[in-house]
Amino acid sequence: HREVTGVSGLHHVRQPVDDMIQKIRTKLDAKEQLELPFLYVIVSPKGIDVREHPSNKVKDVAPIGVMPIDFISYGVQDIKYWRVFTCIVVRTLSWQTRTATCHAFLCDSSNNGRKMA
Repeated sequence: HREVTGVSGLHHVRQPVDDMIQKIRTKLDAKEQLELPFLYVIVSPKGIDVREHPSNKVKDVAPIGVMPIDFISYGVQDIKYWRVFTCIVVRTLSWQTRTATCHAFLCDSSNNGRKMA
């Protein structure tokens, strides 16, 4: 996940997603050990519920818990990386302040990325 300035639109998630993918590719190219958090993501009318999978070895990296549907301002299957589902979660929205976070989930298939969207 990465902080973003906007609350909706591809132009607000493009750079954060590209940065996250580039970080992964750099580690793979350097043949460094790469471990991503292994999570369950449950999409429901209440929101997106992120849970740690029992086989997860990477702790305290991903935000665990429910992202309420009312706080999700944007969600889409990434057009560049088809296995990635991306969403923006708004934490603060007022006339003075706007804070939001871009979350990207690498799915096991492009079909599941589309289903999440």
